[in-house]
Amino acid sequence: MAGACRKLQVAIRRDSVRQVLESLLHRPATEALLFDPQMDLRQGAVAAWWRMAQRLFDDWSTLGPLYLLPDLARDMELLLIKALLLAQPNNYSAELRDEATPHSPEYVRRAYRFIVDNARQDLRLEDIEGVAGVSRQKLYDTFRSHTGFTPMAFLKHCRLEGARATLLKAPPGASVSSVALDWGFNHFGRFASEYRARYGESPSETLGRRH
Repeated sequence: MAGACRKLQVAIRRDSVRQVLESLLHRPATEALLFDPQMDLRQGAVAAWWRMAQRLFDDWSTLGPLYLLPDLARDMELLLIKALLLAQPNNYSAELRDEATPHSPEYVRRAYRFIVDNARQDLRLEDIEGVAGVSRQKLYDTFRSHTGFTPMAFLKHCRLEGARATLLKAPPGASVSSVALDWGFNHFGRFASEYRARYGESPSETLGRRH
């Protein structure tokens, strides 16, 4: 690299990458995501990904106000992350290719998407059963075999992930209790205990670090 060269860096939050990865896998990511450290910038999908990032950067002066619209900004972020996961070789690449032809039953995918989309709501197992359209035992066994979670355990997983993402970008004045309630946790002591067990810090520590 020449001493006066220009360098473009793309920084993506770890939590955001994990959320998109899990949405592509239709299950929780149980292992750390490891990308191949070498990137071919001359040809192929990775080179195209960098050209897309460069174009976004170059267009910012004229299109910045458009990119800052909340819904559009989120869509652009999802596009960049999803394209990176699919283009750059990583330890999930083989499974991501397999997901191009989903192998889990349709009722499992319906239940999975229903939980993800409604994790903030007061969901009961009966609600998930109704969306899946199969018996409780069949849903329990098949959902666990394809995701590694029972339906209700996956709901808790989604709520914890959502609460953490909210704490990490919470505005000044936000409280742990309000975030917990918003994500369906009514017992604050249990929420704090489960949060610390999963992330190695208390919810208040996450919120304090954000501020």
